[in-house]
Amino acid sequence: MGAKILIVEESPEMIDILLDILPENMKKQVATNGIAALALLRSGNDLPDLILLDIKVPVIDGFELCRRIKEINKLKEIPVIFISSPNESLDKVKAFDTGAVDYITKPFNREEVLARIETHLELYRSRRIIKELYSETIQGIMGAMNDMLLIANPEVSKYSNSIKFYSEKIMEELGMSNVWDLKLACVFSGLGMLSENVKKAEMKHIDNISNPIEDIELSIEKAYKSLKLSKDIINKIPRFQAVSKIIENARFSLEEEYIDIPIEDMESEILKGHILRIVIFYFYKFEEGENYIHILNEMRISEREYYSLEIIEALNKVQNNLINSEISNIKIKELRPKMILVENLYCPQGRLMLKSGSELSEQMIMLIRNFESLEDKKIDIMKG
Repeated sequence: MGAKILIVEESPEMIDILLDILPENMKKQVATNGIAALALLRSGNDLPDLILLDIKVPVIDGFELCRRIKEINKLKEIPVIFISSPNESLDKVKAFDTGAVDYITKPFNREEVLARIETHLELYRSRRIIKELYSETIQGIMGAMNDMLLIANPEVSKYSNSIKFYSEKIMEELGMSNVWDLKLACVFSGLGMLSENVKKAEMKHIDNISNPIEDIELSIEKAYKSLKLSKDIINKIPRFQAVSKIIENARFSLEEEYIDIPIEDMESEILKGHILRIVIFYFYKFEEGENYIHILNEMRISEREYYSLEIIEALNKVQNNLINSEISNIKIKELRPKMILVENLYCPQGRLMLKSGSELSEQMIMLIRNFESLEDKKIDIMKG
């Protein structure tokens, strides 16, 4: 299938010329002013592969329209080629600063226009392929890590999956879609929990503690400290610096300069690290049977450490949605990714496989289905 091109041009004559130049196998869309183009781009899921944009388009000029396009997540990767007239002074620096990749001038030279379009379409396709491969690699790493944690320690696997689930849902509530690095940080955070040194140190302290409240606080502190090992491991993986920064930021309380500022003004790694820290705290308190309203109120009024109220409110909505979710009783063979177990799952020999609260992945489901005797067994789940 040919590429899809959006032409943003006021002149019917110029539109006809461009439509004639573009090959028949290309899908074409036309908008005659900036507002119409922006509305078209925002409303549609079938986005163009390239935009031809006249700098003198009415209502919103080309420079401003290009700037707005580049501010919208789903649109910012689409290449924009400016169109200018020979008697117009095209500020090339301004054009590139607003996000354009190239420009063409009237009257059009067919071969030049096609060459420039094909060049930038090929670059766009290449970037998308690389991005998809990277995304598949990330998903593969997370799946492999989940499997390793599940085999090594179901408790740690539940910890890792639970904080990933809550962190991802919080980001959704906050309207933030780029969460791959936070999800990886959540998965890798479980690695530090597997350290024998951490386990022995924890048991040594717990043996001397009789107060269950102190037990919870110690477990939370242990989880924060174990993040150092997780960070050291992920530092050895190329191009995962963002993940490492998130884990590092989760180890410590939010710095004073970030207190009481809107989350949109926080650096991405600071915000995601703070979300991870909040979720770890919440996980341990909630696992010990504390009422979630009490936990959230504790964070709101905490004098020991500051927690972002915006993130707490997002977590509150996530938990309310979970409580209101419909619980279904389905057969093992009907399990699907993203479903959440409401009860523990045991293998036929009676060994614990997954704890309640675990979010299912493709790899987990494949592992469960290896036990044929479980296929017709029914279990309570919630849809994630």
